Amino acid sequence: MVGLMGVATMLAALVPQWRVPIVLYSALEKSFMVWLVLSNVQNSFANGFWIPFVLDSTVVIYTIGYFAVCGFRPSSTD
Repeated sequence: MVGLMGVATMLAALVPQWRVPIVLYSALEKSFMVWLVLSNVQNSFANGFWIPFVLDSTVVIYTIGYFAVCGFRPSSTD
């Protein structure tokens, strides 16, 4: 999934119409990963996922902030 998101992000650099859907998908996927860690806090194996949890949470918060400030319109520099 990580590799696919990397390829999709590189393709979005070439195809501006793909940017918003790919970023939304990325935020959805990262939100799911955050939920997985939070829903398994009581299990000992979740202790190894706190660093990815922080990174994924940061991506989700940044994405929400980006769309709150810039909206869903395509960049005017394309």
